[in-house]
Amino acid sequence: MGDGIGADAYTDTNKDTGDDCRSRFGGSGDDLFDGSGATTREPAPTKELERQLTEFLDMVSRELRAPLSAVKGSADTLFDAASTLDRAEMREFSRLIVEQVEHMRVLISELLDAERIESG
Repeated sequence: MGDGIGADAYTDTNKDTGDDCRSRFGGSGDDLFDGSGATTREPAPTKELERQLTEFLDMVSRELRAPLSAVKGSADTLFDAASTLDRAEMREFSRLIVEQVEHMRVLISELLDAERIESG
């Protein structure tokens, strides 16, 4: 390089003193430096928290899957059998789609509201 800075200028060792920056601060590179000279570790999530998150995601998935299946089934029926359905049947399938989409909208809105409340 023509700028006078060699590749070894970017090492962790101070050439003047021989100090290794990581050893001076007691870290391994995985630690977080908090500015006070001490290092801290990110807290690992607990098994209970992981279990609760998995349980919550399973519940949300089930709650959204049911209305989504109803919407898909009704839309498929309207699309595939439109020529054989009478007007009342078409209205019923359309009503079911609108009703289930509204149900999903409410579920998602409640989920987002809960997140906003929890985050402050």
